[in-house]
Amino acid sequence: MKKLQNVFLFGIVGTGIGSVITAISYLISDSDAIAVKDLLIWLAASFLIGLVTRIMFTDKLPLPALTSIHLVLTFAIVLVTNLILGIVDSAAVFLKGVLPGFIVIYVIVYAIVFLSTKINEKEINKQLSK
Repeated sequence: MKKLQNVFLFGIVGTGIGSVITAISYLISDSDAIAVKDLLIWLAASFLIGLVTRIMFTDKLPLPALTSIHLVLTFAIVLVTNLILGIVDSAAVFLKGVLPGFIVIYVIVYAIVFLSTKINEKEINKQLSK
């Protein structure tokens, strides 16, 4: 039960981060409105990305390998979501039009999470040394 709660928590955190990114993306895009169906699909994709993020907390692979796997899986989820919603009509269009923004967002979110983790580790080590 505890493991299921942990998995669900990663999905919820992914949904929270994804909802902010989705809102910002739609605010800066030229679209007039977002359909509820589109929002729900993006939230489901964000939940999946949250689940994929769980692999970053394993010690079985080095961080560069985990980051690469996470990047590829996240990219695949975003690509499929864009195709389902008809935002792009082919992977080639996605690569040309969406990939640069995807990379920027990925790096920003990754940096925030990485720095947050490092700050938490420092705090924990500080408390343990007392």
